[in-house]
Amino acid sequence: MKNLLFVLLAFAATSTVLAQNVPNAGFENWTPYVTGEYPDNWTTSDSITVSYNGGNSVYHGIDAYEGAKCMHLKSTEITFILFPIKGPGFATNGKINLVGANFEFSGGSPDTARSRYFTGYYKYNPLGADEVGKVTVYLLHRNGANRDTIATGVSLFTDTVSTYTQFVTEMQYKNYIIQPDTCLIIIQSSIAVNDPSIVVGTELIVDSLGFNGFVGINELNDIINNVSVYPTPAANEITIDVELKKNASLAYQIFDMNGRLLLSSSMNTLKEKVDISNLAHGRYVLRLNDSEKKILYSTNFTVAR
Repeated sequence: MKNLLFVLLAFAATSTVLAQNVPNAGFENWTPYVTGEYPDNWTTSDSITVSYNGGNSVYHGIDAYEGAKCMHLKSTEITFILFPIKGPGFATNGKINLVGANFEFSGGSPDTARSRYFTGYYKYNPLGADEVGKVTVYLLHRNGANRDTIATGVSLFTDTVSTYTQFVTEMQYKNYIIQPDTCLIIIQSSIAVNDPSIVVGTELIVDSLGFNGFVGINELNDIINNVSVYPTPAANEITIDVELKKNASLAYQIFDMNGRLLLSSSMNTLKEKVDISNLAHGRYVLRLNDSEKKILYSTNFTVAR
């Protein structure tokens, strides 16, 4: 399965919630079927795991963040053409297809807002040391038979989280002119299919999803022309090399993949060296802000030990 790895950012702005763009955003409504149930307006991996003797991989819980229900996604194992395949519990507001031993996603729900953030609340119980849960969001625009990607965002979960915690993903815009017409949301309890890191029973719980804020046309590319962050993977130091379109005071922030702020400082030059020797092996998020703490740029990098 193709792994789509993007950026998890911390939420640092007040904004207007646009939860109406997410169908059944609190997972309050479920429809029963012969061997389980589906969250209304969502497709889940149950359509595959139940058919291939893997049991229920997505089901409702009553341990909700708000309201009466939430959604549980559990990694399972199925038997596909006599071969065992371990995979995550999936849910999407689009469609899921099993192609060979891989999942493919399509469709989505109508959405014309240029949202800045995608947020929600989660709990995570990874049973393996290398397990990673994931929420991926695409804003799309249909272009004839194809669909252009307007923006993408992702949240990754690695640590055990036993109480509800907010995740916040900043949408990374690739196109500042075309309006989106569709959002595609993919939620999964593990990051890959049939990977040795997957442990059956790993569980991700999500609730209260929503879009927040608004990105105007050309809003985020009016100051920075180009940013280079290197090396990656890095060991003890990274260099942030910025090319500006106009003068601006910059500051950087470094977050872990759970959104915790680890390092921050003003940039004294446009080519700043940052000591990361105290960061553990793993992936991190770098964010650049202006003097008013407006987010100008974000990317991810890897520390290798």
